[in-house]
Amino acid sequence: MWLAARASPQLFRAAAYPLMFLAVLGLLLVPVIGVTSGGATRYLEIGPVPVQPSELAKLAFLLWGADLLARKEKLQQLDDWRHLLIPLLPGTGLLCILVMLGDDLGTTFLLLVIFLALLWVIGTPVRLYAGILGMIGLVLLILVVVAGYRFQRLTMFLHPQGGPNGVDMQSIQGKWAVGSGGMFGVGLGASRQKWGYVPNDTTDFIFAILGEELGLVGTLCVSLLYGGLAFAGLRIARRAQDTFVRLAAAGATAWIVGQALVNIGAVLDMLPITGVPLPLVSSGLSSLLVTMVALGMLMSFARREPGAREALAAADPGAARRVLSWLGLDRRRE
Repeated sequence: MWLAARASPQLFRAAAYPLMFLAVLGLLLVPVIGVTSGGATRYLEIGPVPVQPSELAKLAFLLWGADLLARKEKLQQLDDWRHLLIPLLPGTGLLCILVMLGDDLGTTFLLLVIFLALLWVIGTPVRLYAGILGMIGLVLLILVVVAGYRFQRLTMFLHPQGGPNGVDMQSIQGKWAVGSGGMFGVGLGASRQKWGYVPNDTTDFIFAILGEELGLVGTLCVSLLYGGLAFAGLRIARRAQDTFVRLAAAGATAWIVGQALVNIGAVLDMLPITGVPLPLVSSGLSSLLVTMVALGMLMSFARREPGAREALAAADPGAARRVLSWLGLDRRRE
């Protein structure tokens, strides 16, 4: 994140196609030499480090799509819907198919969120956008129906049944964990539900443990932090003068905040369980690194807003003076 915050937008544009190549290559290798975990094959082992190519695919697709639409806008080709959707739509479909080879509907949904965000920001006509939205909804419904366990999740969401140790265990135990936290929680690290009661308590359902340990106040603070991230990201996109920066900022914001909303909604039983991690909170190296690079990219864009460089120079007293100030050794003579 520190390195990405100091990189230029031109570097991100230059990295779009190499990252897309690496993501596609990794997704192709997953069914061949991937590691199976939890009944799904989604990881590659590079030495001792597990890598999930579908996480890299989100960042790669964002940069590739933003660069592609920015180039087409510069050439004034976006008035024709064929130039608007080709090759963006086929590229989205190909990447989603490769991700679905690892049976990862959650990441596929987030790729489609990025795709829709890019089309919205670039100014897609409403009728065309509505048609694409309907097509995506139909495809997602088909993907849910054809897989038995995904259809069962949808059925359990619409018609809850079973007990706390049955097929609906994760949802029920997750809600119990959130509710047992009360106003201020049982204390950081003092959760009892995480000891085998809530499945995937460090990844998909970590928000339930946050609710138990930090209570309503803690979960509201976490939610407000994501709200602040949404406000900052959209503000960067709105103020950007470069098309690529505007598209990449809006897409990254939609991806990260949308992923948080899906995760929190699943824990609170407002959405079906999809299995996506909570950004910056859930365990998982690939998700954490890719999210931090995306946040660093947003910081890089913010540093290049009109007047931002002058404001930062005026506000930053320098690292040495900050350290002296913290130690109480900064004594300025008048």
